[in-house]
Amino acid sequence: MQSSRTRERNAAYRRCILRVFSIAAALLIVALSHFSAQASSAVAAVPGSQPVGATSVIRGVVTDDGNKPVADANVQLQSPDAVRSTTTNDQGRFAFGGLGVGSYYVQVSKAGFQTQQSNTIYITEVATIDVNVSLQRNATVTLGRLTVSAASPSRARSRRSVFCAPSGAPSLA
Repeated sequence: MQSSRTRERNAAYRRCILRVFSIAAALLIVALSHFSAQASSAVAAVPGSQPVGATSVIRGVVTDDGNKPVADANVQLQSPDAVRSTTTNDQGRFAFGGLGVGSYYVQVSKAGFQTQQSNTIYITEVATIDVNVSLQRNATVTLGRLTVSAASPSRARSRRSVFCAPSGAPSLA
């Protein structure tokens, strides 16, 4: 049989081992939670790492040289792959969503204004990019009158006046 002294030593040994395993388990749990949190923040900190399906937006406001919104202006978003178009709303606002990584530029036009084009916009990660455009009014256009004479098959002379519209497309009067 074991002496009481041996039994006490064995019990102390078991308690010591139990403490060591408890401390080791606690350290392992703390270490795993620390590394797990560090790995999550490291992924979020990597440039360009975004949630799957996330896309960018290019939006803006078109104003005239008096800083008033320009409604119904034609806005084109051009990239090497495609051209997308929209028109501005009553507040002069436009937006293009669903954009991936790439290079783009915005071109805005409206009758009576000079066409404007943005610098190249580079999208490298998910973002909302504001592109505000100021359109300058065209100089005053004076319309002239042009008279065209032609002989009809019956040799009678006929006169028609042609007015040239600012766009250059003639209209008969």
